[in-house]
Amino acid sequence: MKYSTLKITAAILCVVLALALCLVPWSAEASTSSGDPELAPITSSYDFDTVFWTATRVARSMPLWTLTEVQKSDGVIQAEAKTPSGRYTDDVKIQIHRETPVRVEVHSASRVGLSDLGVNARRISMYLKALRIHLGS
Repeated sequence: MKYSTLKITAAILCVVLALALCLVPWSAEASTSSGDPELAPITSSYDFDTVFWTATRVARSMPLWTLTEVQKSDGVIQAEAKTPSGRYTDDVKIQIHRETPVRVEVHSASRVGLSDLGVNARRISMYLKALRIHLGS
């Protein structure tokens, strides 16, 4: 009797695990182009230079971020973002478009793993909130 109860319990656990894996968001990246209103790109009536240097200052102030590239000519800011545990490094790209109004898009992607459990989306959201404050929008 004990053996068959153990088999049934193991089978139930396998089914529960399989269902749980189906519910996990299997994405290890997030972007302002995802369609999520919380991550919508920022537009600003300020000129490109003001937005670019403000975006750079805000990126430098983000906890656990290290800027790896700042290219004003291309409107690109790139950073490495450590996870709070310091175990993983993710990549962040901020693109500032010169059109009027100036538009800021952000992309954050994990280097490893199938899912980031929402870390990249939260990172983008925090950055966009800080940038909005600094731009007064």
